[in-house]
Amino acid sequence: MSADRGTALRLLGLVPRFPPLTWGRDELGTGDMWCSNSLTAWLLARSGHDMATVLPPAGTRAPGWSAGLQVAGPGPLVPLVPPVADGRP
Repeated sequence: MSADRGTALRLLGLVPRFPPLTWGRDELGTGDMWCSNSLTAWLLARSGHDMATVLPPAGTRAPGWSAGLQVAGPGPLVPLVPPVADGRP
């Protein structure tokens, strides 16, 4: 996915902002249920991962994945974690 420390910190900073929706339901009308796959897709999309290259494994189902992507939306990312200046990559 990414070896970038800033991207990882951004993802972790997003965890408390994950939408508190009811698991197994479609409260936002996305056409897909909300579940752990939604959490994964939402976090990856909002933290700046290239979602055109991040896909569920071929030949498998990932219920909730599209719900997470839809709720993450196409909007600009808001920096949640300041850049780290400790010299680590």
